[in-house]
Amino acid sequence: LFENELNIKKIKDLLYHFPYRYIDKSKINKISEIDLNSNNYVQLKGKIISFAIEKGKENSKRLIAYFTDETGYIQLVWFQGIEYFQRLYKKDEEYIIYGKPSLFNNIISIAHPEIETPEQKKSIFPHILTPLYPTTEKLKDNYVTSKTIHKIIENVLSTYIQYIEDTLPENIIENYKLMPYKEAIVNIHFPENHEKLHKAIFRLKFEELFLIQLNILRQ
Repeated sequence: LFENELNIKKIKDLLYHFPYRYIDKSKINKISEIDLNSNNYVQLKGKIISFAIEKGKENSKRLIAYFTDETGYIQLVWFQGIEYFQRLYKKDEEYIIYGKPSLFNNIISIAHPEIETPEQKKSIFPHILTPLYPTTEKLKDNYVTSKTIHKIIENVLSTYIQYIEDTLPENIIENYKLMPYKEAIVNIHFPENHEKLHKAIFRLKFEELFLIQLNILRQ
């Protein structure tokens, strides 16, 4: 699927499948802080206290989970995969959820939220910005989402980072104050902060143009 949909054939192709943007998930919001007028996504930490299945129009169904923190309650809603999600998530277990809140029947709800346990949220590479990766409909149909690619790249980097060597001469790196190549690859996928992300992007753009210039000179 990676080869057919994204032209990813090798480890290097995967590491050069860069995010198209990043989400700052460093802050945990409170339910009481949700501002529906802001149109923003929120990240909440709390527990599911109960589930319910409600019927809609034309025999449709939706799964509702009642989610709470110490400041209030909201509903989490799924219109598909009802049995799967009801088995997957447990009552009274702590979760971190992410999604866009809206108002339905005067109740704040988040449809199809991203959900992780605090343990799942931990990363081998500490980062404050979460990458979003290009994907395709066929990949999504096979449950390969941006989040899936995120985890695969994390596993690949942790395994192969020791083999990543710098590609530019030391004097070029020093003269232009470039971030080391290995550090740039890590921070393009898992930025420790905004400054390191900018330095990683600059390093990789510099290298691309530098190699183009070398090729022009060679020709």
